Amino acid sequence: MDTDAFTAGSTFMGDDLFGDAADVGAQLMPMPPPSGLLERIDDTHRIGACQKLAWSASGGIAHVASHGRRIDFYVVNHDAAKGSCKVSKACPPSIPALHGADFVHIEWSRIGLELLACDNLGRTHLYANKLGRMCKVDIDAPQPRSGSTFPQQHQDSNLGVIVEVYWLPCQPAHTKSPWIGPAYRNGDSWSTIMQARKEQMVANPAEKASACLCISSTRGLKLLYQRENMPGHWGEVNLQIGTVHSSSDLLTHAAFGDDA
Repeated sequence: MDTDAFTAGSTFMGDDLFGDAADVGAQLMPMPPPSGLLERIDDTHRIGACQKLAWSASGGIAHVASHGRRIDFYVVNHDAAKGSCKVSKACPPSIPALHGADFVHIEWSRIGLELLACDNLGRTHLYANKLGRMCKVDIDAPQPRSGSTFPQQHQDSNLGVIVEVYWLPCQPAHTKSPWIGPAYRNGDSWSTIMQARKEQMVANPAEKASACLCISSTRGLKLLYQRENMPGHWGEVNLQIGTVHSSSDLLTHAAFGDDA
């Protein structure tokens, strides 16, 4: 073998492999995200709405127990002598979850007399304050809607968890705001007129009646509404908004606003 040729060839290969003459364009692979982050992102696809503590406009506090199978209620006690406030112990009775389900989200109505609870199977449960006790509200059978294809196959499964709960404004308390007109001078004094101006927002057309919107991860929209002139009676309307073809079509978050 020609030693000079071998030496020259070895030098050439060394320059290509390790020297500056060879630019292979190698790049370091980015570090993968922490496993905990991936698990958290995956949780957002299945958890949905997850408020476990809710304050009522009427002064009550609702709290989902750490195991998710019970809702407890509390009140704030004010000690005038000491000038301090303290949260009471749990006030009976508590609300138990249905067998095989856990409460994952609770939210009071705007007037603070109704509480909507969602479980991990996508079901909604409505309770109302009656003589100081939170009682289950029976909801009439859903009204059929033309073109509605609400995904009944996703009921009682974690595929259709609730991702947003929104209590509509209640008339007239939340749909009117004070408006002060022009001021007029009368001698040394001024006078004006304050009126209630009605805001343009979606609300239950029945006065002093509540209504609630819920949207699920499978794009199912549910309206719960208190019937006019029928205290304690609630109705339900379901509607499908969009189609779910794959997991990428599932909703993880949603939001509603007061403006129409």
